[in-house]
Amino acid sequence: MCSSLARAWEDALKEVGVEVNRVDLDGEHQFGLKNSEELRTALTGRRDPTATGEPPTQVAELQALVEASQFLIFVHPIFWFEVPAQLKGFQESVLSSGFAFRKLPSHWLLNRAAGVIERVPIARTYMRRYAAYGLLRDKSVYITRTQGGPSAGMGIFGHQVTSLESSLQFCGAHISSVDVVAELDGMSRTQLEERVFPQAEAAIRMHCLAIARKAKQGAHLQALTDCEACSK
Repeated sequence: MCSSLARAWEDALKEVGVEVNRVDLDGEHQFGLKNSEELRTALTGRRDPTATGEPPTQVAELQALVEASQFLIFVHPIFWFEVPAQLKGFQESVLSSGFAFRKLPSHWLLNRAAGVIERVPIARTYMRRYAAYGLLRDKSVYITRTQGGPSAGMGIFGHQVTSLESSLQFCGAHISSVDVVAELDGMSRTQLEERVFPQAEAAIRMHCLAIARKAKQGAHLQALTDCEACSK
């Protein structure tokens, strides 16, 4: 199902004229921190002059791709209330310090204040983008995820979001939508093909139209900026 949904995203984006770079986190792409050196690199950041190492080539290439993209789209299944290991590895390797965020200095007074703010729902939501100096603030994120149980299954056990959503918000990105395709375990192939997939595809097409409008607006603003720069 995830493969079909990813293809639906790819086809719909191309139809509205948005350039697509699709990355499948399969056997070809192995992410995740495998040793202490990679951990230090992820924590100190490749742009930190005190960093002791550089990220692997695949990681650097994906970071460049993320940096060049205005919209990030993730399609994944839920395994044990979380994203699968391949996507978790992507978070660990690609969303590193110095690339995706810059951690603010710690102070006991700020830590105490955060403990108080955590209990205030509105303030908690507002402060998410300021918990770190997020470097992905120009990114809009769309997530389509599948799961076997009901849509409420995550919330029943206290998991309103996955680490993917929390990580991207920590890095300053804006979560534009999270679509859940649920109850897949008890459905026949006919139900999936005739009811579930068409509904998900319709939602994807609506998102793609919104992305195309935002992309055009961004290009228009960029053109205006370039013209102003030329006139000066």
